[in-house]
Amino acid sequence: MASLFLPLSTYAQETGAIPDFSALAQPAQIQGAQLIDPLRLRLANGRIIQLTGIEIPDLDPLDAGERAVAARDLLKPLLENKQLRFYQTQDKNRGRVNRMGYELGHIQTGGDEPVWIQGLLIAEGYARARPDRANPEMAAQMAALENQARTAKKGLWDDPAYAVRAPENAKELSGRFGIVEGRIYAAAMNGNNTFLNFGPDWKSDFTIGLDSAARRALMKQNIDPLQLQGKHVRVRGWVEDYNGPFIRLDDISKLEFIGDPQQEEKNDLQNDPRP
Repeated sequence: MASLFLPLSTYAQETGAIPDFSALAQPAQIQGAQLIDPLRLRLANGRIIQLTGIEIPDLDPLDAGERAVAARDLLKPLLENKQLRFYQTQDKNRGRVNRMGYELGHIQTGGDEPVWIQGLLIAEGYARARPDRANPEMAAQMAALENQARTAKKGLWDDPAYAVRAPENAKELSGRFGIVEGRIYAAAMNGNNTFLNFGPDWKSDFTIGLDSAARRALMKQNIDPLQLQGKHVRVRGWVEDYNGPFIRLDDISKLEFIGDPQQEEKNDLQNDPRP
């Protein structure tokens, strides 16, 4: 825990947590007042800020778990009665306020050695990345920190309940949020939806379903979802039972490629023995 209060330069070397906020709007200066829980901060003017892009699995408003309580205790001296920087999405029409009226965004402490709060919680294993369509901007940076924490078995990653599942074990996550990693067996389209299957039996094996918006987003990155057979991916989302375990992917910020899919495709072509 001592690393949390090291100088930013040392902390960054250990975690890679120097954030790039360039995809977000210029920060607003805010004054923290009361930390409601690890995800919500009441400001001096009464507004409530909610951290976006992450979740703390044992955060229950009625009965917070051990990690949620520890995360709150960690953040109180960093956020309460402090001048802070608040970053929001550049789109003023969505992703800035939730249905409760809480303002959504990323918080960074002030001073010469600022700390990105979302990055801190992920790096120490209190939270895992959970980006969404309205706030996808920091997804790759959060995933990188999460991967480091997982490798080091920090915090929640030392608990088998939160382990990344292989496709054949994805059913264990049914009815809850989780992460699945494996190789795509085949891809197919049905209407406007694309299905990435992780086994030969699409009626029982794990599947990712991409809506038309997610498919177009991949195509803009020169990635054809119908050409992803054999690619190694990691996906996060709510696992439901739909012809086997199934994740509906509404935004590609929840999909990680293990390796560069475009480079893998070039290698496949170079190694193709056919004339």
